[in-house]
Amino acid sequence: MYGARLSPCALRLRAVVGLLIVGFGESCATPRALTADQADKAPILGERGALSPSRDERLVDQRLDPAQDTVHVRELIEALREQSATPLIAGNRVAPLIDGPQTLAAIRRAIEEAQRHIHVETYIFADDEIGREFRDLLIRRRQQGVEVRVLYDAIGSVDTPTAFFAPMLAAGVEVREFRPLSPAKTPLPWKVNNRDHRKIVVVDGRTAFTGGVNISSTYASSSATRPGPEAGRNEAWRDTHVQIDGPAAAQFQALFFETWTRAGGEIDAKQEARQREYFPGIAAVGADLVAAVATTGGDGSETTIYSTHLVAVRHAS
Repeated sequence: MYGARLSPCALRLRAVVGLLIVGFGESCATPRALTADQADKAPILGERGALSPSRDERLVDQRLDPAQDTVHVRELIEALREQSATPLIAGNRVAPLIDGPQTLAAIRRAIEEAQRHIHVETYIFADDEIGREFRDLLIRRRQQGVEVRVLYDAIGSVDTPTAFFAPMLAAGVEVREFRPLSPAKTPLPWKVNNRDHRKIVVVDGRTAFTGGVNISSTYASSSATRPGPEAGRNEAWRDTHVQIDGPAAAQFQALFFETWTRAGGEIDAKQEARQREYFPGIAAVGADLVAAVATTGGDGSETTIYSTHLVAVRHAS
C-alpha cells in the first residue's frame, strides 16, 4: 500500500535477497520514479564492512541456485541496489511468516527468550485478547529484568484506552504514543496525517520482525483455515510478516530508535557501552542478504520506496 496508508511489506527473492520496506504514511501523491543513474549503487556489507565489487559478485554467485535461470534475479539485485542507498547486509536467516498465528507465535517465542531488551513498534496495539496477552507477557519480561519499550500509533490504536497501558507503565515498561491527537501534544495540525504504520519488533538487537501484522485479535485466525462467505462468517484477516535473524537486525534497531526519539522517548545509545549492548556484533547466521528500505514521510524518501516496488514488480517471474 502507498500514500497515507503506507505499510511495511516484505519481498524475498528465492532466499537470495530480502528487501524489507518500512515506512510512515503521509503524502498521497504518486512520486516520480528514479532512473538508475540518479542513485549510487548500495554496497553489500559483510562482517568486516563493505565488500569489493569482485567479492560482491562471488557472494551473489554463492547464493544463486545453478539449476535455475538466475539472470532475472541478478538484474533485480542490481536494480534494487541502484534505486536505494540502503546497504544489503549479508549473513542473515530470513523466515517468512505467512499469517497472523505464525507471526504472533514467533514473536511470542522471541519475547519469551529475550535476555536484554525488547522493542515493539506497532500501528495497532488493541485492547482485546491478543493485545492483553502481549501486554501481560511484556510486563512479565520487564519484571524479570528485561528492558521493554513499546511505541504505538495514536490513530491506529485510537480504540485502545489509555488505561490499557497503565499496568505496563506501573511495571516499568516504557510506553510512547506516536503523534497524539491532542493539539497540546501535536501542535502542528499538518503533522496529524503523519502516521506510523510500521510493525517492528526487535529482540536483543539480534532478531527482528516486520510486516503487516498488528498486535490484535483481528490477526489471530489462520489463513489455512479461513472460513468462506458461504459459511455465513466473515473471512479471517490475511497478512504476512518476516523474521530476520542476524546482522540486519541492527537496521531495524536503528529504525526503532529513530521513531522512538521522534515520539519523545529518550535513549542513550551513543555511549560506547550502550552502543555495544543495543547493536551487538553478530556473526553470520545464514545466507540471506537483507536491506531495510525505510521512509519517514514528507521528506522525499517515498520516491525510493515507490521506485523499489516498481523494480521488484518489473523483475518478477
